[in-house]
Amino acid sequence: MIPNSPVPHVVTLVAQSLTSAAVERAKSCLQTQGVPLGEVVWLSQGRALDLHITLRSERADALTQTLWDVLPGIDLAVMAQRNRRKRLMCADMDSTIVVGETIEFMAEVLGVREKVADITERAMRGELDFTQALVERVRMLRDLPVERLAEIAASLQYHRGGRRLVATMKAEAGAHCVLVSGGFDPIAEVVRGHHGFDRQVSNVLGMTGDARLSGTVHLPVVDGDKKLEIFRQSMADLKIPANATLAIGDGANDLPMIQAASLGIAYKAKPLVRQATRFQINHTDLVTGLYYQGYRDAEIAEVDWS
Repeated sequence: MIPNSPVPHVVTLVAQSLTSAAVERAKSCLQTQGVPLGEVVWLSQGRALDLHITLRSERADALTQTLWDVLPGIDLAVMAQRNRRKRLMCADMDSTIVVGETIEFMAEVLGVREKVADITERAMRGELDFTQALVERVRMLRDLPVERLAEIAASLQYHRGGRRLVATMKAEAGAHCVLVSGGFDPIAEVVRGHHGFDRQVSNVLGMTGDARLSGTVHLPVVDGDKKLEIFRQSMADLKIPANATLAIGDGANDLPMIQAASLGIAYKAKPLVRQATRFQINHTDLVTGLYYQGYRDAEIAEVDWS
């Protein structure tokens, strides 16, 4: 292959309702940019499709931005056709798989949710050191009865499509799926089991002899560096190359593993993360992570959406 020569790519468009007008705008944009257009393949009728193109890889970032500008409200990805389907996924938990931040649900029991939420938001935006922010928030959870964690885990709401994302990647690509969370073991274990992740790595809370939280967390915590370490170690242990990896998250502590993955997705993420990430899901659900890999509806596992 000639260096920097055009290679097969796909532009994947996903929307709650993908109109013919939007598809035509995308085609027109590609024509204006001098990008040869090939086959058009519907992955999900009226929802997701692939536009097959030929493109020099170094143009993918700029083309993505151009398409975002002309297709507001549509999730899209520009990817090389080769190695689209991934065999390792590392996923964040809070605000990615789970709706909301589980530490805030814990804080609500003690009447300190507002204080904890403010620190969480600043940490996820990258304004605070994650470890220091976590230690400070956990200190506020002192004396929370351990039994309340099970109640919180049982009441969680999940982002739509997470179970289908995990089940399909495991069934169709034999993928290994890891839940990598700055949250806490008792809740992360429930989320792992509900979604079918192969394993989970999360923080361990200190507890007192009378089954209450001590207000401490075991060190080192699962921060951005630890998530990246887990991602890389999973690749090494499973002998999975970088071009077969996916990472997804929403906060600043997810950015290292997102940037290390060949398909690193910012899911309804904080501005700092969106600015640094080409692959994004902002308008649709987690099944879009499958459409970006070229899965069609007929291949997607028919587990419930929760």
